[in-house]
Amino acid sequence: HGNADIGGGKSELATEYLAGKGVTNYVYDPYARPEGVEEAVEKIHGGQADTATLSNVLNVIKEKGARRRVLQQANDAVKDGGEIYITVYYDRSKKEGPTSKGYQLHRPLKAYKDEISEVLDIDEDASTASMIVAKPRKATALGSGIMFGPESADLFPADEGDAEFAEIMETKGW
Repeated sequence: HGNADIGGGKSELATEYLAGKGVTNYVYDPYARPEGVEEAVEKIHGGQADTATLSNVLNVIKEKGARRRVLQQANDAVKDGGEIYITVYYDRSKKEGPTSKGYQLHRPLKAYKDEISEVLDIDEDASTASMIVAKPRKATALGSGIMFGPESADLFPADEGDAEFAEIMETKGW
């Protein structure tokens, strides 16, 4: 089994945990692991992964369009019938804004449901307050094969403000 870890960061904790469960974790993170992008894309694009994780990823992306592209990447990576697991970091005592490591939206998971449901099919029965479980929506309305490849290594080309966000991420080593 293979998992597409979209925005997986530098830590090996998820990879080690999943290996113990017999799952190979392919980390796709052009900011934290630019050297591993090509291999990850080769292993996950076009529905090759059984599952995908977006663990504390949506909450660090300021622009809605960039969050949508990350969701589309998960949709592209997971085969029909697979599952996508989404979590976010949220501290209700803090406000949205720049942090020492980039940006933080500080929104509860439920605040992302509308955006997620624009791209993926949320499994309400399997989801919890701390994790959304979704199913991929294949080529019908979204097109196919649009998110992975050398031209998509930069997740943030289109929206105003994306260049600033990408620069912050690179400066902070993310």
